[in-house]
Amino acid sequence: MAEAPGLILSPYSDLEAVTTDPKLVGSHYQEKDNSSHVSEKSLPFEPGVTIWRWSKKRTAVVALVAFVSIGAVIGGALGGTLPQKSTAADESLAAPDVSPNGTQNSTSTFTPAGITSTRPATMTGFATPVTNLPHPTAISWGFPHLEVIAVNGNRSVGWKYKTSEENWIPQASDSLNAVEAAIAPWENSVSVVADSGAQIVHMFAAAAVDGYFALFHKCHGPNMTWQPENDWEAIQSAVNSSAALVSWGENGTWIFALNDGRRLFYTKYSSTITWNSWISLGGFWETYTPTVISWEVGRFDVFVVNPTSFAIYWKYFDGGVWTPGTEDWESLDGYATSQPVAVSMVAGTIDLFVRGGDAGLWHCSYSDSKWSSWTSISGTMTIQGDPDVVSWGDGRLDVYASGMDGSLLHRAYSNGIWAPSEGFEVLGKDLAGPPKVVSDGIGSLHVVAVDRDQNLVHRAWSESAKAWRPEIGYEYLGNLA
Repeated sequence: MAEAPGLILSPYSDLEAVTTDPKLVGSHYQEKDNSSHVSEKSLPFEPGVTIWRWSKKRTAVVALVAFVSIGAVIGGALGGTLPQKSTAADESLAAPDVSPNGTQNSTSTFTPAGITSTRPATMTGFATPVTNLPHPTAISWGFPHLEVIAVNGNRSVGWKYKTSEENWIPQASDSLNAVEAAIAPWENSVSVVADSGAQIVHMFAAAAVDGYFALFHKCHGPNMTWQPENDWEAIQSAVNSSAALVSWGENGTWIFALNDGRRLFYTKYSSTITWNSWISLGGFWETYTPTVISWEVGRFDVFVVNPTSFAIYWKYFDGGVWTPGTEDWESLDGYATSQPVAVSMVAGTIDLFVRGGDAGLWHCSYSDSKWSSWTSISGTMTIQGDPDVVSWGDGRLDVYASGMDGSLLHRAYSNGIWAPSEGFEVLGKDLAGPPKVVSDGIGSLHVVAVDRDQNLVHRAWSESAKAWRPEIGYEYLGNLA
């Protein structure tokens, strides 16, 4: 029996199972025809779907246990089932060695499906991923709405929001709302996405269930009341990463995650809380949260990291078809020691950033259906953890990272020019982990992070005023200890 080294599970034995009203929850499945298009067929409502409710008396015991690595039961070559925990007694618990196209290998190497960019020698190095850092997140469906979410010391969710320009709720600088939970001990264990048109926020979190991890869901509308109010909706899944989320507005919210065999799956979450079957995108990947962006409805670009070569792999969905194939991938080469982050300034373009093997920040871009080569944009400065990037307009990028000394680092790209011309500007100090940035409108962005005293901190930039708020230091939103 193989163990995943260093993986910590939490045996939350006091989870209570309740059942939803069968009129509220249905189930769907998907069929794919030979052209890789997807069609939906409704199934009758089932008697009910189990929802797990965390009681307030959670156990604090955290144990090091073996992780079930094969959980996806893929039903048929043209469909696929939900990635569930395996129950076959004779199956190995070790993750299979598979290539990006889903075939099993005898070695741990991948055969690239088409290298289009080169990896500079200076991009490799002896830097290793920096782990166990706090990762808050932020979301906005447009000014003045803003929400900040982080996992606190007891693995529940701390939440703060504003729906006016001035006042946070709760208002006290040392206070956060608590969303009761027992979240997986992962860096990015909570994910959020906003449907700006409907003003809905979806939140997904991973948590331990019967020795494996599953996804759970809450959402709220303009009234800012989470639903289910006292529970989380359980999603049938066995995952080995947090969820990556994309909203296509009235066309649905899409979820991407690695299953417990580290194969990438995706599915659609509907506004009526029904689920399509999970579909396999293949591979065996590093357990970073997958990176997914969408520059328009009907388009996905997905990025993952090879756990052996640390190269970045890419595929895209457009016109109902995955390219280079549903379970095939194209190598972008590179050398990743963090989760890649990506943004699209305008349709047809992508800017991709990652921490390299030299602990520097590296960038490549996509336009005219071609990828550029990798370029270092950090000079002699180094970063820890994941970078983050936002674009609030055509031709504008703002990239943020945490320096190895805990400094808050920033570099901006505007109309073809990077500023500063070398390295980063330093906007703060004493961070315990990487910053997260979100834009709530043109020329307006918000940066959140956790400092070394476990305070959730915030700064806001106004392009029109050319000013930060606060001018010096941080605004304190609450303590996560």
